[in-house]
Amino acid sequence: MLLLTERRIGRLADLRLGRTAGKALLAAGAMAGLMALVLAGLNRLAASWPVDGVMARLLLVGLPAGVGLAAYWVLVTLLRVEEVSHLRATLRLRLGHRRLD
Repeated sequence: MLLLTERRIGRLADLRLGRTAGKALLAAGAMAGLMALVLAGLNRLAASWPVDGVMARLLLVGLPAGVGLAAYWVLVTLLRVEEVSHLRATLRLRLGHRRLD
């Protein structure tokens, strides 16, 4: 299978998959740590909240998820993960915003 793949797209080592995977893993680990800190802080506050039920649960899930998403996006951008620039270019084209350099 590896031989067929290399015939079709070239050497996998040339694609820098290891570097990209390492950067993504680093960003994911930092994101997870930050989400855990936010969740721990929210759990401490939850004991004294007057809000209970669905709203409290949505906040306990939504806030760490939003922080995690933002952190991951910032980290992969700072680490210059190549796929991020491809995603931005695709979104610009789909949304009609073309960047002229």
